[in-house]
Amino acid sequence: MEKLENRTQIARMVNLFYSSIRSHDVLAPLFSKIQDWELHQERMTAFWSFVLLDEEGYSGSPIEKHFNLGIEPQHFQLWLRVFNTVLNENFEGEMVEKAKKRAEGIASMLNYKLSKNDGKLIGKAN
Repeated sequence: MEKLENRTQIARMVNLFYSSIRSHDVLAPLFSKIQDWELHQERMTAFWSFVLLDEEGYSGSPIEKHFNLGIEPQHFQLWLRVFNTVLNENFEGEMVEKAKKRAEGIASMLNYKLSKNDGKLIGKAN
């Protein structure tokens, strides 16, 4: 197992995660609209590098990107399960626990924002 401690390992984590997502029976259809996986994974590497390492390089609104995708509360639990499995099976170190806690917070916040708007509105939550 390798430590999760720099951008290279975060890129590996992101690649492993999306490989799992793309083959997941329930979650894969939610991500089917992504046409440029390489670009998406680069953005997500920048996002997680920002979240975990405080690196500059990510900008955007992750909340708005999740509206109108048909995401329901159970999807967040599945997403977290896949994310945590990737971490547990491939990485070790303090950053793993930090990533899990951040992912849980992100899932909770997105779930709240989407449910508040019925997941149907484009734009910021009220």
